[in-house]
Amino acid sequence: MPERPLERSDGFCKIHHMMKLSNFESLVCSLCQNPGVYAVLLGSGLSRSANIPTGWEITLELIRRVSSLREEDTPDNLPEWYKDTFGKAADYSDLLDMISGSEAERRQIIHQFIEPKNDEDQRRPTLAHYAVAQLVYDGIIKVIITTNFDRLMELALKEKGIEPTIISHESDIKGAEPLVHARCTVIKVHGDYLDTRIKNTPNELATYSDAMNTLLDKIFDWYGLLVVGWSGDWDIALRDAILRAPGRRYQLYWAARGKPSSQAQSLIDNRRGKVIEITDADSFATKLLDAVKGLRESMEPHPDSLEIKIALSKKYCRDDYYNLEWTELLQGEIREIIDHIEKNLRTDINDKPTFNEAVTFLVEVSHGIRILSFICARWGTDDSFRILLNEMEGLSFKHKPIGGCAYYINILNVPFSLCFYYSLLGAYLSEKYVRIFQCFDHEIYLFSSKTPSKYILQAPFSCYDHIEWKLLNGLEQKKIPSSAFILNSLIGDSKYIGLSEKILKNSINDIEKIITIHYASERIEEQKRVPGLWFWAPYGDYIFDGFRMPEDIFGSFLNSHRGKTLVSTGLANGKVEDAVKNLIDLSKKINWG
Repeated sequence: MPERPLERSDGFCKIHHMMKLSNFESLVCSLCQNPGVYAVLLGSGLSRSANIPTGWEITLELIRRVSSLREEDTPDNLPEWYKDTFGKAADYSDLLDMISGSEAERRQIIHQFIEPKNDEDQRRPTLAHYAVAQLVYDGIIKVIITTNFDRLMELALKEKGIEPTIISHESDIKGAEPLVHARCTVIKVHGDYLDTRIKNTPNELATYSDAMNTLLDKIFDWYGLLVVGWSGDWDIALRDAILRAPGRRYQLYWAARGKPSSQAQSLIDNRRGKVIEITDADSFATKLLDAVKGLRESMEPHPDSLEIKIALSKKYCRDDYYNLEWTELLQGEIREIIDHIEKNLRTDINDKPTFNEAVTFLVEVSHGIRILSFICARWGTDDSFRILLNEMEGLSFKHKPIGGCAYYINILNVPFSLCFYYSLLGAYLSEKYVRIFQCFDHEIYLFSSKTPSKYILQAPFSCYDHIEWKLLNGLEQKKIPSSAFILNSLIGDSKYIGLSEKILKNSINDIEKIITIHYASERIEEQKRVPGLWFWAPYGDYIFDGFRMPEDIFGSFLNSHRGKTLVSTGLANGKVEDAVKNLIDLSKKINWG
């Protein structure tokens, strides 16, 4: 008899106090927190991409062959024709007996539907099968329930070196190894294709044997359940078994393409399940495997959803094959940020306490996207970085009319600006300087503006209108508080970035010099277009580097190997001398007290 799996409640996962875990992230945490406690229910959707027909599709084909033997035209309604002709509903076993004369012939007919014809045949385990097999290999999954009667799941397991216990008929249950002791048990509730006793017709799918019901009752009571590729519409006995389960010890997760049917939704509601929207079983199962692997490999003993996103980003942004997944990851993160801001950011920002509260909120909700920006800029492909720049536009509240006090409107870009700085840091450290200027020149539409503006002109914190950064706690005495603000953010994220405070400070000093010089060249060009426009540029803390004059600070940087490379790559649009001259003149007019 199966034994109840051991429960584990060690607080392995925590929920970020600002951002609620998505259903997918909750599933990843559940699997990692409770290895071996979740069963997987696999339906025909898993084998469909391998060109394996469903049992009912095989039955219809067999009826068609019978009608052909009688030299009749193919009926419009095959099941109805069969019933009218033979006086009873179509039965899989009866049909096989009609068109074959021996066991060997029957097997040969079934082989035609299930077995691959050659090495190039698609009737092989899919990516989803292999992902589930890997989860079994890793000890995450031990029980697999499937309505499929092919052997793709078993084949994927065997290729991983796993010999599962197979239960395909009630007669297999009595001698089977207890679930909790077996490395993996595959329960084929509708049978195996080499056994003519498979369940196929509506009547057959309506009931299970007492032994099978008892086994399923224990599983659905004791285990959590992940449903993939199963509609929940036709398999009445399986639906009933899930609904009978008295316990709610573990969560039900239902991976669905589009909206679940009314039948499926009623089952989900009954079990208080969580729906995970997917595009297909292969991409979902592969993403799930990657997320579980990344979370388990994390050094953090109490990982939150950020750990999952980081693990996925490290895979997606370094291989253009995953451009779609990378785009969806960024879009999902940005949508969540915008949603939190629109629902929760206070609009009455009019003093030091409310300003600090609002900025702290914006820093926290943008935690994930800025780390992903750094990872991509430092290690991602050129294509993934291009995607990042395009998706960052979504943080600008593009085409959205925004109203409220000036402080509220102006600080809405904090998440966007943090991504800007983190992207520059990643590109700077990897010496991919072209990316710095790609970031500078990328255009953004702020709010409802119909005119785009370059990132370099909008993203630096010093460029924010009517914002006094000295209102932030701890920055009251800073001469350029915006520099301290970005440095503090980077230091706070050092465990994800993997850099010391000293390296971060030196790096951000250089990055702010690059911003200053390049911004100056843009301003000079703007002055040519707008007569009377005064010259200005955002400086950083580097300007107070000892007792050196600005010309020495800029000169030593530009004469360094890094500086020379930046100049040759496009710094100041090739007009470094003009930019620096204007900067030096401006610095003499500023009261730095």
